[in-house]
This record gives sequence, C-alpha cells and structure tokens, in this order.
Amino acid sequence: MKKAATHAVIELYWLVGPLVSNQSNRISTEEVMQCYYHPSIEAVATCTNCGKAICQTCSVDVAGRITCQKCLSLGSQTRFQAQSTKPTNTLAIVSLVLGILGLCGGLPFAIVAWITGHMARKQLLENPNQEGLQLANVGRGLGIAITVLNCVTVACVIVIFLLYMLGYLLEPPSY
Repeated sequence: MKKAATHAVIELYWLVGPLVSNQSNRISTEEVMQCYYHPSIEAVATCTNCGKAICQTCSVDVAGRITCQKCLSLGSQTRFQAQSTKPTNTLAIVSLVLGILGLCGGLPFAIVAWITGHMARKQLLENPNQEGLQLANVGRGLGIAITVLNCVTVACVIVIFLLYMLGYLLEPPSY
C-alpha cells in the first residue's frame, strides 16, 4: 500500500511539476502527507507562506513560489511578487559593447572600453540602485587585455625591426 502511495505521489509530481518547482516546498516521495484543506487528498507541496501541506487544487504559483489559496486571498502574495528590476548602468553596457568591438577593431575601442568600464564601476559602487557591475568588469577587462596585447605586439614589432636594422648596420649586404 505504501509503495502504491509513493508511486501515486511520483505521478502527481510528473503532472504538476511546474507547480512544485521550488526545492524548499517539495514533498519528498518518502513521506505522504494529506492536504490541510482536503484531508482525503494527498498533498503535492507546502505553502511557502504558512507551511501547510496543500494539494494540487489548493496550490497557486506566485512568482515561482507555491502558496495556498487562503494565503493568496489574505494578501500574502505581495511578499512573493516579482521584484522590480534595477536599471542597468548605460556606461556598463557601452563598455561591454566597446570591449567586444575591440576584439575586432583593435586599440581605439579597447581604450574607450577600459575607460568607460572604469567609470561605470565607479558609478555602480556609488549607486546601489543600478545593475551592471559584471558588464562593466567584463568590458573593462576586455579593454585592458586588448590594450596590453596591442602594446606588447607593437613593442615586439619595434624590437624585431631594431634587431633587423642593427644586424643590417653591422653586416651590410654584399652585392
């Protein structure tokens, strides 16, 4: 009997998987609980607000969290409403785009990406009401890396040219 009940719970999970997507409110297949509001029906989740076991009929998905209809009617849904997203810092986006363009276009884009990434980081650390610190860091990092790579390349070309000229001056070609 217990094995059949466990199998029934697994089938319910298969049917109502999106309703019980949050790990913290899943009912394990080892324990069989009854719905708090419908004792004759097995529960499929627990309310993330009041903690009561609830069946598929009673469960409501609010912003990715399972809540019971009673908590929903009492106004508890405001606790789980999707939080408003913070605006993304414009300089952080510019820095990332210029860093990517620097991969294709070279040094001018990379230098501007480095500078705008630094400015965006400063703005974001001073203003916590904006997002984009990762974008600024990546754009700045790309700008620094491309700038350093270009400087090393130019230095190598100069050294090779000077070595070539030094060898040419020491041993002029014979005609």
